Amino acid sequence: MPEGIISGVAGGISPAGTGFGSANDYYQMVQVKIESRKQYPATARQQNQEGRVTVYFTMPDGGISDLKIVKGSRFKALDQAALEAVKSLRALSQAAPGSFSRLPEITAHPGF
Repeated sequence: MPEGIISGVAGGISPAGTGFGSANDYYQMVQVKIESRKQYPATARQQNQEGRVTVYFTMPDGGISDLKIVKGSRFKALDQAALEAVKSLRALSQAAPGSFSRLPEITAHPGF
């Protein structure tokens, strides 16, 4: 699986006033933010630990909710770093109210 794959379920997006052309544009922005904020833990780097973490979360009102690891990397430090990268999205620009017909659900796969 390519680095940083992200998928989501939004139930459609209304382009009017959102600043995003489509739901895919929004998910792509989320992916870029996660990738730019993830930090490879020094201890994991020193021990040559690598892996991919699958995390799930929802984004009510632009915040992060229901964050959980769906599949861990086998390394606690990498799993924690993935959670921290997603938690840092709290300041993410949210789509305009009513943009999504239901709550955006996101599954991300940050790799280290």
